[in-house]
Amino acid sequence: MERMYNEEMLKELKGFEVELYARYEKYFDANYFLHRNMLEMLKEDEAKIRADDDIKRVISYLFSACFKTYTSILLLCGKGFAPAAGILTRSLFENVINIKWILNNDQKERARKFLNYSIVIKKKLYEKYNQYRIFDRLKSNVLDRMESVESVKKAYTEVKDDYPNEIKWSGKNTRELAEEEGVNMGYDYDFYYWFFSLLTHSTVAAKETSTTVEGSTESVFYGPSFSPEIMVDILVLSYKYVLMAFVELDLILNLGKENNIKRFYKGFEEISVRRNKDV
Repeated sequence: MERMYNEEMLKELKGFEVELYARYEKYFDANYFLHRNMLEMLKEDEAKIRADDDIKRVISYLFSACFKTYTSILLLCGKGFAPAAGILTRSLFENVINIKWILNNDQKERARKFLNYSIVIKKKLYEKYNQYRIFDRLKSNVLDRMESVESVKKAYTEVKDDYPNEIKWSGKNTRELAEEEGVNMGYDYDFYYWFFSLLTHSTVAAKETSTTVEGSTESVFYGPSFSPEIMVDILVLSYKYVLMAFVELDLILNLGKENNIKRFYKGFEEISVRRNKDV
């Protein structure tokens, strides 16, 4: 099989990444500093994050999802794939909104609803298995390891009243959750989440991140790009969202990282000011 990349192509890709970093150096440096230090702190406090109640379990899980998504965003941005990173920034926003909504009121009840939603998912999964006759094709040893249909039905009967809208574990859509968190998150939903949703769902607006126009000619490109129209926004927003999630994790687990958080916020202020000048 022919090698996908020859040495010349690899040098070209490497050269692009160097130029990409140079264009957005301050933004990349701030995010790499945040990511590296946050990861070190999480490793130091790994024992503390082994949660002992539903609230801590849920927030720890959601922060883990936030941090992994943030890591993926930085990897994609560093390779010149900002549109894909924008789609993940949308997911990061959703997880942050869920964290803040759970902690905003009735924490125990909301954490319980989040965890018990797995029963709804199992029930839906079994319905699909039956619809497409997947059970008929499973090996007996696989079936033995799965919960019985009856046990899932029984568990669902006990929790179904908590989920009148089965599609949403909270019973609310992302817009409603964001607006409950105040003007700033409502603004982010109306502008950034909305735009990243256009990228996610393959609307015609997504062509702006994959085409170039010269005179009367429009060209579609398939490789990485500098993405000046969205790169800075993604690097600033993803920094903000993962930091918001970390603040909540620090509070709920009593990690005692207040001084580190102040330093991280200073870094956020610096790139926010620069962004206002650059964009």
